[in-house]
Amino acid sequence: MILKDQSQTNLAADRSTERSQFDGPIYKDAAPCFTEGTRIIALGGEKPVENIQIGDQILTADHGFQTVRWVGRRHVSQDDLVQYPQLRPYIIKKGAFGNQRDLRVSPQHGMARRINGKETLLRAKNVEQELGSDAAVLDLDCKEVLYFHILFDQHELVFAEGALSEAYLPGPSAIGSLDQDARDELLFLFPELHDIWTSAKPTHAVFGRPARSYFEPDAIKIAA
Repeated sequence: MILKDQSQTNLAADRSTERSQFDGPIYKDAAPCFTEGTRIIALGGEKPVENIQIGDQILTADHGFQTVRWVGRRHVSQDDLVQYPQLRPYIIKKGAFGNQRDLRVSPQHGMARRINGKETLLRAKNVEQELGSDAAVLDLDCKEVLYFHILFDQHELVFAEGALSEAYLPGPSAIGSLDQDARDELLFLFPELHDIWTSAKPTHAVFGRPARSYFEPDAIKIAA
């Protein structure tokens, strides 16, 4: 899908203030995202995720260098972590997915892993259960966290600290997990995503299908 950027219009004047049935704690852990400091391979070398901007060229697994269409961020405070502990990031241990150092991602973030001969996305929150604590652990020490979302024209896999993992996939849960300002901006810039947010159309009908299928815990054994 090629997203149509509406950024030439006055965003401040037209930003929606609507709330919908999707707001609320049920989506508080829904968005796959990177944490501040994560290094992503971009044109010219690795770049901290917090320095990535719209228009940057990022290396993807399937389509070479792709243009960043939107970057979102979300600050999760200490109070948020107390109220919603499911927002705590997971630490993907160095080497567990080919990463060159520890990698901190949101619980729903998909990490690419070959399962029964097929490359599949294993969510960070399931890594410890499936691969053990040598591969991933919940970060119980962080006092706050700053999450970043990177959107392309389609769902992509990018290289984060050398590990292959997913960029932002704007499903209804992922859109709902954004704070109000970020969601308003995303839906203003790309109004076609509004049909996903309201569940008027399925994600794949608007944005395309995920770059890889997601692993369902206990469904199959991970190949050694």
